[in-house]
Amino acid sequence: VAVTTGHGAVLIAPVDGSPPFELGFFRGRVLSVAVGPGGATVAAGGGVVDPTEAVVRVWDLATREVTQLDGGDGQAVQQLRFTTDGRLLASSGGRLWCWDLATRARELLVDGVSRFASSPDGGLVVALAGGSSSPQDAGTAAVHDLARGTRVELRTHGTSLRAVAVGPLGSTVATGGHDRVVRVGPLSGDEPHLLFGHQGLVSAFAVSPDGRWVASGSRDGTIRLWPTPSGRPFPTLPREELLERLRALRSYRV
Repeated sequence: VAVTTGHGAVLIAPVDGSPPFELGFFRGRVLSVAVGPGGATVAAGGGVVDPTEAVVRVWDLATREVTQLDGGDGQAVQQLRFTTDGRLLASSGGRLWCWDLATRARELLVDGVSRFASSPDGGLVVALAGGSSSPQDAGTAAVHDLARGTRVELRTHGTSLRAVAVGPLGSTVATGGHDRVVRVGPLSGDEPHLLFGHQGLVSAFAVSPDGRWVASGSRDGTIRLWPTPSGRPFPTLPREELLERLRALRSYRV
């Protein structure tokens, strides 16, 4: 498990119970950390307080050697994610970049990004635009197919989004934000399932590796685990079919 602290430390806690250890240190807060394929590498990004620390550092856990990636723009690194083939996606300055760790080359993928999630291979990216701590600052989502160069807005997920996750098969997306509703649906943009329960802003997501569970974190101080919904969402069902579905359920509030 890789964690960062408000004081700039990057720490590793082995799940076998052996003692945790520090990989490195940034001047100022570290907002982003990611574990590479197979648990062989860890990346972290800085620059929140000190623009000279607006770099990504990648550690080889076997040798503790570190590679530093610097885009040269002084923009704090907000989010990191490895792809299955070892490339590194990084957001900074409202842009989403892709680093090739072998050549240290950086490619601009998407402009106008506040948060993002991607399919495991990095071919599909769901990018949030806008969405600050204020409900008035609308946050919208769009699906970018990087291979085809297409962009599809997820209008069915609303305009108050703050968090997003993509399922392991790259076919479903979960979103949440200021309206406290968790939405889970296909990346095609069809009507999503609406999951109610949080009493505060939905700020974080994770999807289990087998895709069966969605975890959502909220400023109400809770983490909720949801079985990934299937079938047609309730709001899209004709009346008689809706009533038939409801008769078979015992623990749903609609």
